[in-house]
Amino acid sequence: MKLFNFPLVVLDNILKQIPYGNLFLISLCSKKSISMIQMVGWKHIKEILYIIGIHEESEKGVVFIYIVDKLKNRSEVFSMQAFSFTMRGSSEITIFDKKTRWWHPYETHPFEIFLLGDDIFLQKIYTQFDNLFGKHAETTVEQLYTICPKKFLPIHLNIVRSHYRGVGLNPNYTYDLKDLEDYFESIPEQEYVELNMAKMNTPLNPDSKFFNASRLVMFYSENNTEHILENFKGENICLLNANFQCEWIIVQLKRWKSKEGYLGLKKLYIKCSLSFDFNSMDSEEFEKELNMKTLPPSILPPVVELTQMHGLFPAEVTIPTYITRNDGIVALLSVTLGMIVLSVRNFTEEEMLEGNCIE
Repeated sequence: MKLFNFPLVVLDNILKQIPYGNLFLISLCSKKSISMIQMVGWKHIKEILYIIGIHEESEKGVVFIYIVDKLKNRSEVFSMQAFSFTMRGSSEITIFDKKTRWWHPYETHPFEIFLLGDDIFLQKIYTQFDNLFGKHAETTVEQLYTICPKKFLPIHLNIVRSHYRGVGLNPNYTYDLKDLEDYFESIPEQEYVELNMAKMNTPLNPDSKFFNASRLVMFYSENNTEHILENFKGENICLLNANFQCEWIIVQLKRWKSKEGYLGLKKLYIKCSLSFDFNSMDSEEFEKELNMKTLPPSILPPVVELTQMHGLFPAEVTIPTYITRNDGIVALLSVTLGMIVLSVRNFTEEEMLEGNCIE
C-alpha cells in the first residue's frame, strides 16, 4: 500500500515516527508529499536551530539544522557540508538539482546529510524546512567560527535568537563587524543574542539593532565593555571577561538611579577578565557613591540567577544589599572582587519594607 493512501489518522502517526531528515527527502518528491507532511501540524516542534559556517576552500555556506522536539525531549540533526568531502559509507543523492552525499555517522543520529551550497541553494533548503516544520516553531540562528554574509543566512524567516560562536579560534583574531551589523538590520529585534568571539576591528554602530536584543550575552567583552553597556537598550545583559574603569561603572549605576539611562534594564551581570585591575574595585566606594543599603534581618536575602552562555549551567548569587532609583524602585546590587550583579525588582523600597518581603 502506498504511504499517502493510508487513512489520515494512521498517516499522521506514521509520519511522526519518521526522522525529520527523511521527511525532508520525502517532501522533495512532489507537491502532494509536502502537503501531506504539513498536515501533521508539528505543534510539538518548539524550535528549529540553524548552525551556519563558511567552507574555507570553496567560500560557500555550510549548514547544520537541529529540530528541538518537545515530545522526544531531544534534537534530531539535519546537517549540510561539502560535497567534495569523501566520506566512508556515504551515498550520492541530488537535492534541488545539486549533487551531495548522504551519510549515517552515528547510531544516535540515524540521519545526517552533509553538503555545501551557494546562497540560492541554501535559501531553498531554509524555505523548504520552514514550510514543513516551522509553523509553530521559533527560529534560532547560530554562526559558527565566523560572521557569515547574510546571503548565507535564513533572514527571511522569523528569527528570534542569534548565537555567534568563536570557541576554539585564536583569541587574537580580529572580526570585521560589517556582516554582523548587516545581519541584525535584516532581521527582527532579537529575544536573545549570544556573542562568543574575540576582538572586534571597530566598535559596533550605537544605532545597530544588535543593542535592542532583549537578552545579550558577550563572552569576550574585554575593551568593548563600556561601549556595549552604554548602548544596550534591552532587559538582561551579561558581559563576561569584561574590562572597564570602576569610576565608569559607578557613573552608569548612577544613571540608572536617576532614571537618566537603562530604563528597561532588569538584570546586569559583569564578570571581569584576568587583565582587569582588581585592586581598583573598592566595595566601600560603591557603597558610599551609590548609597547601598543592607536588607533588614527580617527579609531573607534572595538568590539571583545569573545569565550564562547557552548550554552552560546557570550560576547564582545571594544578594543582601540594594540601591534605590529616584522613583523608589529597588535593585539588588552585589559588588564583589571581579563581579557586579544588578537585579531590578518591580516594587519600591517602601513596598518592600511594608510587605517585609523581597520576592
